[in-house]
Amino acid sequence: MAGAAHHGGVHITAADQYQEVRAMGMTVAQINTRLDSVGGDYERRFNIHEKDIADHEARIRQLEHRLWTATGSCTILMVASEILIRVFIDR
Repeated sequence: MAGAAHHGGVHITAADQYQEVRAMGMTVAQINTRLDSVGGDYERRFNIHEKDIADHEARIRQLEHRLWTATGSCTILMVASEILIRVFIDR
C-alpha cells in the first residue's frame, strides 16, 4: 500500500484502503469465475451416479459370495481329506 511515513510509522489513508479493497474484490471475482468453470468440469468428470454405485455394490456382493463359497469348499475338502487319511491309516 502506498502510504507516507509518519513519525517512523506508516500512514494508511482511507483512499489506500479503498484501493486495496477494490483490488481484492476484483481478485475474488476472477477466482470465482475460474472456480465456476472448473466446478462444472469437475462434476461432469467425477460425478458418481446411483446406477454406478448399485453396480459396484452388486459386484462386491458377487465377489463376497464366491469367496465364501470357495472358503466353505476348501473347509469341506480339508475335513474330508482328514477323514480319508484316518480311514487309510487305521487299516
